[in-house]
Amino acid sequence: MNESAWDINPVLYNLHHMNEIEDIPFWIAMAEQVGGPILELGCGTGRLLIPLAIKGFSVLGLDNNLPMLSFCRRQIPQELLNRIGIFQADIQEFHLEKKFSFIIFACNTYSTLTEYARKRAISRIVDHLNEEGVITISMPNPHQLAALPVYGEPEIETLVIHPTTGNPIQISSEWRRKEQIVEFLWHYDHMFPDGQVSRQTIKSRQNLLMPEVYQAELVGANLEIINQFGDFDRNNFHDESPSLIFVTRKLEKFL
Repeated sequence: MNESAWDINPVLYNLHHMNEIEDIPFWIAMAEQVGGPILELGCGTGRLLIPLAIKGFSVLGLDNNLPMLSFCRRQIPQELLNRIGIFQADIQEFHLEKKFSFIIFACNTYSTLTEYARKRAISRIVDHLNEEGVITISMPNPHQLAALPVYGEPEIETLVIHPTTGNPIQISSEWRRKEQIVEFLWHYDHMFPDGQVSRQTIKSRQNLLMPEVYQAELVGANLEIINQFGDFDRNNFHDESPSLIFVTRKLEKFL
């Protein structure tokens, strides 16, 4: 989760994203292939942590947003508490006392960071990777972002029910493409029985950098790109792919 962008009530965040499950089989399959322990960066409310723990993996979720982590902890079933750890820290500065076989940087977070932040984050990530470990990073396909119209009209995504008030919340989105970024806006309209509407708008930015830029940064951090997928079905990446997914490990000469 992008901590700076998601200055939002974790209940709303979870309602928005809890049904996004199309990528979960991919992360589970990767975990089964690589093994644990697992570190997820930007874990948010635990959308990936809990399914991975259900499969028997030991997972640690790291996020800088304390309300998100508090919500996440409340979501963890009692029987999984011994498999899931929660840690509050900045992804650019974290220091843990263990290393991991599988490090996950999911949910389009990496491509929201500045170049400086990406390099600092990758340096910390590599330091926490086992010798045979794997880092996997997912983001939107930059080619698809660059092809978006300059402005996307507001569009309703879904309607959810607030678990406390029982009132409907309409979620809509729009975007604005600029020279170096695409800015996405999500509107959360809490609709009350008397007709009043309370809106919260959240912004998130995606960098318009081509895959070659990210590739060069990863190689510059002494990582080898062992796979580059275009979706969570592991199809090869191409310009029309919905996603850009890097699977990396340490270069052998740096082990």
